[in-house]
Amino acid sequence: MLETSFQLHKESQKSQVALRTNTPDRIPLVGQIPNLHSVYKEYRELSFNAKKKFSNTIQADNYFRGLYISAAHGSNGLATVVSGEIISSLICNEQLPSAMKYLMR
Repeated sequence: MLETSFQLHKESQKSQVALRTNTPDRIPLVGQIPNLHSVYKEYRELSFNAKKKFSNTIQADNYFRGLYISAAHGSNGLATVVSGEIISSLICNEQLPSAMKYLMR
């Protein structure tokens, strides 16, 4: 499609671009995907009362079931490996990998 509808100049065909995704704080995004509508609904009271007490239990509908993310690793290969371990631990409902204690320092 692109070849027939748009022709690039020969100078621009020789260039390459590589992008590495990062977050502003350079910490990768790893874990379950939150259901933002449900979370906003549950914690809406915080905008009126910052001292409101909530239960420590995680509501099942706060996250999409079976949907996980592992992104924004940048050039950190170790983050890619550990992220896979974290996600597999979450899926299997196991303890988080022991490498986490070194990364959390």
